[in-house]
Amino acid sequence: MPNNLLFKRGKTYGNYTNACRFRRSIIKQMNHLHKEQHGQEIPATVRVMIEDLVHKLARIAVTPHHIDSLKDIQGYAQLMINYFEEPE
Repeated sequence: MPNNLLFKRGKTYGNYTNACRFRRSIIKQMNHLHKEQHGQEIPATVRVMIEDLVHKLARIAVTPHHIDSLKDIQGYAQLMINYFEEPE
């Protein structure tokens, strides 16, 4: 049963290892830009939030018409907005 699920996900979203490499590359570049601008790495909580977005972007790169991934990005973006708008 798990192999069937993995096969289905692979057909929809592409090769998992390739997606992980893509995500790692994007996060590394984003962290580099952030550090260059602010003198420090992206804060850990924010980095995890960004990683969630990048994960969905990797899926969209393979399956741009998959509406659920687009809705997930919308939801994750709203959660980030909520996080940044919370009073300290």
